[in-house]
Amino acid sequence: MIERIGETIVINGEFLNREEIEMMPKLADYLMEREKAKNVVIYGIKDDHLYLLSKCKQAEMARRIERKFSKVGESRKVGDLILTKVHLGIVATVEDRFKKIRYVEEIITETIENGASKRKFGSRLNEIKRLIVV
Repeated sequence: MIERIGETIVINGEFLNREEIEMMPKLADYLMEREKAKNVVIYGIKDDHLYLLSKCKQAEMARRIERKFSKVGESRKVGDLILTKVHLGIVATVEDRFKKIRYVEEIITETIENGASKRKFGSRLNEIKRLIVV
């Protein structure tokens, strides 16, 4: 699914394979150039992990994404790309594939729309973290 939220193009790749993960940087470059977007976020699930790639021209968006996901997973900045891998924890045990991707989608959308930084205890990511820690 491809969606535009303000200046950001968001691609939900749903369930990815290794080749699709490796193509994410090229796709981000292509979309930024073709669609004249300021930010591109591509994400999906492989095995028990969320893979997220973001390419941001807006520094605030890059900081927001890096701040959110570096706390719960491996996040690394390479040039203007932020590469993130987050273990899904208890969400990985959800049998319904639709529900699993929906949880992840809510976290990404909340982060992009900036609601996540304002709403600490009600965010879906914090709910999931509490389930994992308990």
